[in-house]
Amino acid sequence: MTVPAVGGAAAPLAQRYRERATMLFGARDPDGASRAARRALALAPGALPLLVLWGASERGAGRPTAALEAARRATGRSPDSTALWINRGNAAMDCGASVEMVASFRRALRLAPADAEIWQRLGAGCGAADAMADSVHAL
Repeated sequence: MTVPAVGGAAAPLAQRYRERATMLFGARDPDGASRAARRALALAPGALPLLVLWGASERGAGRPTAALEAARRATGRSPDSTALWINRGNAAMDCGASVEMVASFRRALRLAPADAEIWQRLGAGCGAADAMADSVHAL
């Protein structure tokens, strides 16, 4: 994962934490990457590259709720990014937040209506949500 540099007054230290987070993520240490990304975010709140890295780290560590929070913050910072809406839809799917998942993928489709990957993810997510609803209904 390539993450752009971080700017701002605390840039040098935030940059070091970003680099550490990127290295740890690449070394398949999502917990360490998440800690480093959160430290960098404390110095550069709202930095989009850090939000993306934090969310990917949380998802890799099996913490879907934190990954969804990062995805929400990222789409708030860059609402015209198809990739960020896809990430948010995936995170919502991991959390079982089917309404948010559908809304996120629909937003991505408004930005890129011909993207087959988004249609596939939306279909898979809706299929999983329907299966869950059927299971609950059967109880």
